[in-house]
Amino acid sequence: MGSESFPGGVPNSEIGNEVKALPLAPLMPRDAETRDTLRAYLESHRLDPSQVKFLPLRAKKRDQTVIIDAANGAVLGIVDLDPWQPGG
Repeated sequence: MGSESFPGGVPNSEIGNEVKALPLAPLMPRDAETRDTLRAYLESHRLDPSQVKFLPLRAKKRDQTVIIDAANGAVLGIVDLDPWQPGG
C-alpha cells in the first residue's frame, strides 16, 4: 500500500512523514471494547503500539480509524472504530 496513489495524485512515498497522524494513546482509555479492538488488531498484525499512529477517516456512512506507520507514514490498515467519539 505504501507506494500507491490515487490517479492524478501524489504517491504515498512522496508524502511520508508530512502526514499529521496522531498517537494511539487518546483512543486507548475510552472503554474496554475500544481497547480490546485496538489490541486485537495490533496483535494480529504484529504491530507495536509505540510504532504506529492513527488518522481519522471520515466516511459517508461510518467513520473509521486508519492505522499509520509512525516511521514512514505508510497506511497499515483500517480499524472499525469511530475515531471521534468516546466509546468508539
